[in-house]
Amino acid sequence: MYHYSLKGMNYNLVGSGEKNVLKKVLAGTEDTEVIIIDAGANVGQFANMALSLISEKGRVYSFEPAADTFQKLEANIKDSRVIKVNKGLGDEEKQIVLYSSQPGSTIASVFQRNISGELQTDHETIQITTLDLFADKLNLEYIHFLKVDVEGADLDVLKGAKRLLKNRKIKFIQFEFGGTQIAPRVFLRDFYELLEKDYSLYRVLRDGLQNIEQYSEHYEIFSYANYLAILKDR
Repeated sequence: MYHYSLKGMNYNLVGSGEKNVLKKVLAGTEDTEVIIIDAGANVGQFANMALSLISEKGRVYSFEPAADTFQKLEANIKDSRVIKVNKGLGDEEKQIVLYSSQPGSTIASVFQRNISGELQTDHETIQITTLDLFADKLNLEYIHFLKVDVEGADLDVLKGAKRLLKNRKIKFIQFEFGGTQIAPRVFLRDFYELLEKDYSLYRVLRDGLQNIEQYSEHYEIFSYANYLAILKDR
């Protein structure tokens, strides 16, 4: 009954409205040099969606730290508008261990997790940088859309964009919240407190958005969902 209830509330759904969000946030940017950051690119699924919606002047920076997965990303995406980066994004520049159950896994994580009774034992050392440092290096003055899907380290990615967030240089942010946040012991409250000053927060539904006007512990549901933060007008 619990699982049926979650589905009824648009949690833990495949096809969770991600493409609809992308269309919404990119509306009106068809002829602009829009910048998209894809943190947790995997083999390029999100980048491919974005390519169909941006102009020839737009750019997608796809971050994928896993060696095997990055090779597949390079093979899958040949469009020059996608700049592929063999690093992960986090809260500081460092090397760290990435765990997975097999090479090329879509659920590789910097947190060693037990998934359906199977402990992630494959591992490799990866390089992490911060979005602030990366933006400084490439002179990226404004990011239109930051998509974050990094299996539990989503909050760290935002912490690594502290300067960009403070200066209101990111217009839209999509992040994942659910079971992946159990290992790092992160709550939706942590995202809300980080973003509430400058952003309006929404949960992404299959066919729309649910406005999170005020934080409540009732939103602490550890089942897969995407959230969208939209920069407020001053």
